[in-house]
Amino acid sequence: MTTGAFRVVPRMRLPWKRDNAVLRARLTPEQYRVTQKAGTERPYSGRYHDTNDDGTYRCIVCDTALFDSDTKFDSGTGWPSFTDAIDTTSVSLHKDRKFGILRTEVRCAGCDAHLGHVFPDGPSPSGDRFCMNSASLQLGDGRHAGVTFRKHVLHAAARSCQDDHAPPLMLRRRTGPSEPHRPSRRIRRPATSGTAVLRPRGRTEASSIDD
Repeated sequence: MTTGAFRVVPRMRLPWKRDNAVLRARLTPEQYRVTQKAGTERPYSGRYHDTNDDGTYRCIVCDTALFDSDTKFDSGTGWPSFTDAIDTTSVSLHKDRKFGILRTEVRCAGCDAHLGHVFPDGPSPSGDRFCMNSASLQLGDGRHAGVTFRKHVLHAAARSCQDDHAPPLMLRRRTGPSEPHRPSRRIRRPATSGTAVLRPRGRTEASSIDD
């Protein structure tokens, strides 16, 4: 799978349109700067630049699976590098013209977090080098704070949708007067001997009348 299989967004969209207090509280300052401000960590400073452990590299923000350790290689650049992403739907590519240089930015397709850039100077078979920031990645099975972050997002959405009187995530109960009790209706059936017998509606059995 080469970068030709990915959809390149022609105009760069800023992923930091809104300051997120939940992310600031959960991420380290470096992780927030890299993922939300499109920053770049210093070479050889990240924890994964020389890691050879097996596993799946996931997004530090939303836990999306991004890269497999089998595609990681030593590029000599000081950043963790991969020949390919796990799937074309796991990352998105964007044209980046910052600093007067045309580059291809790589973002997480799940949350739009900045991951790094991809360059066409990688080894075969793809020929691509996904140059990522360690601050954007989490190696493991994905059981990290990303799950907690999603819970925070869901709770915040619920609070924003409810009014001042209704409890969260619950339907409002009717506040008007309750309907008066309506007894079951009975019908009057003519008796053969002139005696009226009351029976509930739906009863079809014959009435026992004393002669």
